Amino acid sequence: MTKRELQERYAGEMLGAVWAVGHPLLLMALYVFVFAFVFRIRIADSAATSALDYTAFLLAGLIPWLAFQDAMNKGTSVIVVNAGLVKQVVFPVEILPVKGVLASMFTQFVSLVVLFAYVTWTHGGLFWTWLLLPLLLFCQTLAMIGACYVLAAVGTFFRDVKDIMVLVTTAGLT
Repeated sequence: MTKRELQERYAGEMLGAVWAVGHPLLLMALYVFVFAFVFRIRIADSAATSALDYTAFLLAGLIPWLAFQDAMNKGTSVIVVNAGLVKQVVFPVEILPVKGVLASMFTQFVSLVVLFAYVTWTHGGLFWTWLLLPLLLFCQTLAMIGACYVLAAVGTFFRDVKDIMVLVTTAGLT
């Protein structure tokens, strides 16, 4: 179902599935350009922070937030959008929020590959602490699924939750 959602998201577009990789790449390139070259933000030189630059820190925080934002925005209307499936007697409704979360995680994985490449290119390799990333991704996925379960249940009864979540997640980015 996740694969189908990813295909449907880009169906009918001229570039199609290229946007699954292109959108995160372009968004990260925009943030890197703005913060590294326009604002020229640097991290104060200390022993704790000198290992990576501001761009790596920015992307390390931005990538999970964008996936979480995407999942929460989808989660508010996942049951209403899939009303045809929900009305079937034997369909397990609890799969729908998980499907949206997994589709959001795909975009995050693409972005993380770019972050790995950036850190490897600029700093000569990854640190041993990156081995903890699977544990963090597992915890993030569980948190996203839990948030989407709550938002899907509330969004079924109060349709305004979708618009509220768009505002909240956009404000959370700043």
